Amino acid sequence: MNALAPFSATAPTTTINLSTLNVRVAPVTVTAEGLASLGFHPVGTDRAAKLYAAEAFPAICAELIRVLRDAAQRAAHERRAA
Repeated sequence: MNALAPFSATAPTTTINLSTLNVRVAPVTVTAEGLASLGFHPVGTDRAAKLYAAEAFPAICAELIRVLRDAAQRAAHERRAA
């Protein structure tokens, strides 16, 4: 059982901590607050480390791609409008 969510039959079987997630998406860095703003919340903790469902990693990447694509489109629009 972890500190954030009670044990359940649907609890993820594997987790990834924020540090490992950041290694995988380097040179981009994400924070727990940033992930929460995108709808991804820790499923537990290990001491101070936030743990995320490992199976959520592809969805996290897809959402980061969407955010970056939107930022690029906004910048292009602003450049055309200037």
